Amino acid sequence: FADYAPTAIVPGVKFLGEFTGTPNNGTITQPLDIIRNGYNLTGNPYPSKIDLESFFDANQSNIVGTVWLFRKINVLNVENAYAIMNKTGITSIQPGITSMYTGSVLNTGQGFFVKTNTGQSPANITFTNAMRSATTVLHSYYRNTNTTIEKSRIWLNLATASEIKAQLLVGYLDGATLGFDYGIEGKNFADTPTNLSSVVENVDYAIQGRPLPFDANDVVALNFKTAVAVSHTIAIDHVDGLFLTNQPIYLRDNLMGVVHNLKETAYTFTSAVGTFSSRFELLYQSALATTNPIFNENSVVVYKQQNGTLQITSGTSKMESIELYDISGRLIISKTGINATSSTLSSLAIANQVLIVKIKTADNGTVTKKVIY
Repeated sequence: FADYAPTAIVPGVKFLGEFTGTPNNGTITQPLDIIRNGYNLTGNPYPSKIDLESFFDANQSNIVGTVWLFRKINVLNVENAYAIMNKTGITSIQPGITSMYTGSVLNTGQGFFVKTNTGQSPANITFTNAMRSATTVLHSYYRNTNTTIEKSRIWLNLATASEIKAQLLVGYLDGATLGFDYGIEGKNFADTPTNLSSVVENVDYAIQGRPLPFDANDVVALNFKTAVAVSHTIAIDHVDGLFLTNQPIYLRDNLMGVVHNLKETAYTFTSAVGTFSSRFELLYQSALATTNPIFNENSVVVYKQQNGTLQITSGTSKMESIELYDISGRLIISKTGINATSSTLSSLAIANQVLIVKIKTADNGTVTKKVIY
């Protein structure tokens, strides 16, 4: 990771690190602190890679089963600058990280954060020679020389028009259950204002493991939140295992009444500011892929863009007309013959007031919404 610098973003410079002294060997123990919410910065102490799964197994009583690696590249998004890694896999909003590093080993000199278990004090983490790995290949199914873990995984990106905001990993693997599993579920390093997560026991996770054998009837609950009312996109970043076959992957938008095949195209939607814990679900059954358009106040999104334009979207229902009123009921502007699910109102000579937007569809549906302009 130390020399990862994609020239497509901003050219980086490789740094040759020189280590002096006697390389570490044998058992190494490091005390953990419970302040700062229990987060502790540590690193691989050996002149070799270490097996992350062996590290988790040896330290299960003292730390949660996830590590966080700082991965902010140059001027990219600062909301979620940490890659999240555990037995299920790794997520990162930085381009190329997850596809470059698909195994379960930590490189020589790699620093990372661990989190002390709640109520665990004093506590230590321990490194041993048994964790050390001589592998030079980043295996997708690596555990050790004798065993493998079957994994089938989906990486989803949540993005705006300008940048990726979050990455979610859902994986099906040996040892996972539908509840919380040590070393298999992983949270974000810090709360972020715009995020897509999966839900396990009413808790949000950036990484979720689910049991094998894979069941195409499975439904994965997702939680979406946003701090800005703009257009968002949910798309597959990459997949492995059985998802490399013709197994469909669908996203169900319960608000819009839509089931969308993510293997065909990304799903673009608009949303008001807020947290939406029941809007999206991940599905795998093609029989569920039906569309039942919904037109109500929740399916209509109205927001002011930075250039002063008023953006209006109506989900899956095509708009016939839009009328804009001020709070006294005076008609400010009227637009007809739209025949689209998205429209804008521009050149509005108004400011700092509450407006009422009245939208009519071609089948005579009507919704009225208030917006602060």
